[in-house]
Amino acid sequence: MNLKEIVSISGLSGLHKIVSQRGDGLIVHSFDDNKSRFVPNRTHIFTPLEGITLYTQTDNIELTKVLAEMKKQKDTNPPVDAKASSDQHKEYMRSIVADFDDEKVYVSDIKKLIKWYFILETQGLLVEEASAEEEAPAEEEVAPEKAPAKKKAEKAEKAEATEEKLADKKKPAAKAKATKKGGADE
Repeated sequence: MNLKEIVSISGLSGLHKIVSQRGDGLIVHSFDDNKSRFVPNRTHIFTPLEGITLYTQTDNIELTKVLAEMKKQKDTNPPVDAKASSDQHKEYMRSIVADFDDEKVYVSDIKKLIKWYFILETQGLLVEEASAEEEAPAEEEVAPEKAPAKKKAEKAEKAEATEEKLADKKKPAAKAKATKKGGADE
């Protein structure tokens, strides 16, 4: 799941996809109202979903792993309703991430996570990890195409070595001429 270009923006609800970057902010596409707009970085803070982690009792867990587990358990353990009780939200989160830190992860965070899950799912951005593994062999096929470039580099190195040898042969002759001229002048 690739969430590099998906951001949460302070002061704005929902999630946004980065369309373009400017020096003073971002142009983003909102998933809520399906519109693109400029958001200045002087008044808003941008948080990429890829960089968000969830507090646990041991190590923090990446949001992408939590979202993947939510998708995996969608049929057997669907997300709770936003109007459910705090205890129900915490129980749901405990079923997804067994050792999440319920003192640091607030119910509002869990509600936001569930909302984000539904947004990403409706946009088709929750792609299984297996598809990323299937794309890896395609990258390996590109590597043999780099071989001609390597051959060109080797040819260029040989040509440079040949030129250096020729230049070295010419240098002693130039020194001999200079010596003869110097000897004649004296």
